[in-house]
Amino acid sequence: MEECLLFYFLKLNIKRRTIMKLFHKTLSVILFLLLCQFVITDFVSAKNLTYNNNRYDFTLQLPEADWQIQESINGDGAVFRSQKFMSTVTSYGTMSYDVLGQNMNAAFMDMRINFSSISSQNVNPKEGFFEIIGISKTNKLQSIRCFFRRGVAIIAIVETENNQLKQSFDLISSEVGRSFKPY
Repeated sequence: MEECLLFYFLKLNIKRRTIMKLFHKTLSVILFLLLCQFVITDFVSAKNLTYNNNRYDFTLQLPEADWQIQESINGDGAVFRSQKFMSTVTSYGTMSYDVLGQNMNAAFMDMRINFSSISSQNVNPKEGFFEIIGISKTNKLQSIRCFFRRGVAIIAIVETENNQLKQSFDLISSEVGRSFKPY
């Protein structure tokens, strides 16, 4: 009988330790995910918000608004969302075109097929950039500006959800177009 009780308490203690370890691991994962969420997402309200990307050496400015910012963990870029303008600005750097052996013209053609209609396009090989403005196949107002430098493409995409918000789109697109550049 005493051996049975001792065995029961040992077994109970092992189960309790296992449960506590599992609880601590789960709690650690939950805290990590919450911490990442706060690190990655931030709300900023500022005049001419300036974003600098030190990994791919580019900068851009956004007009005054409450911007929700989500930076990539690896430093490739960021996504900016504005409820006021119902717009998204995505900016990032990539080496994928260089890895695939594509030049600026190939990247231009690759991005051009995402538009159902194009209102403006500019390819400037001398300056190493191109720009496309129009309506995307997802029926959003969209502008894409891309610079090629030292095997790296840096890209800024402005999207506005609704065609009736053309004035907001024009404001953001012109500000990003004017300020987006490598340094």
